[in-house]
Amino acid sequence: AEDGIRDLVRSRGLGDVYKRQVYSYGFVGRESEMGRILEGTESGGYFGLVEGEAGIGKTRFLDRLSGILSSRGITCYRASADERELSYGILASLVADMSGMADSDTQAVRKSRLCYLVNGLEDSSGTLSRREPFIGNMLFSLDYPDSDHHRLPPALRRENLLDGVCDLVLAFSGPLCVIMEDLHNCGEED
Repeated sequence: AEDGIRDLVRSRGLGDVYKRQVYSYGFVGRESEMGRILEGTESGGYFGLVEGEAGIGKTRFLDRLSGILSSRGITCYRASADERELSYGILASLVADMSGMADSDTQAVRKSRLCYLVNGLEDSSGTLSRREPFIGNMLFSLDYPDSDHHRLPPALRRENLLDGVCDLVLAFSGPLCVIMEDLHNCGEED
């Protein structure tokens, strides 16, 4: 869009005015907070909480943090709790990001992406594969006709789902950062 505006301005002979009036704001402020978090991540396991009122730049701060960590070779996954989402929305958001799912993906593509993620992280115990139906069905309404996960009581299904998502994160090899936003929108199940 900016290129189109630039071309329009230049076609009117206003190129110099355009250059003088367009500003690009970089990331300003919060250097000490960013430094503390980056220092904490260098020591290994780290848990940080970024909180504040709506509109003060938390998402921008986390975008910047994610960019810095990624440039340092740390894989960053994002999850967000939307107030309109169903149960386990933040978990679905995290697994979707980890597996590369898009909102426009069909159910078959979602199932394929989840299967690829599970197979890529699976160890010899087969735990992730056994929990895939819980993750797929409960987070994305995927069908697993050969699984008997639906026969378990709800509490055990929930436990397997939560353990499965934790197992996915813990099975990741290498430096990893999980950023969860808008936790105030999470329901009791999340």
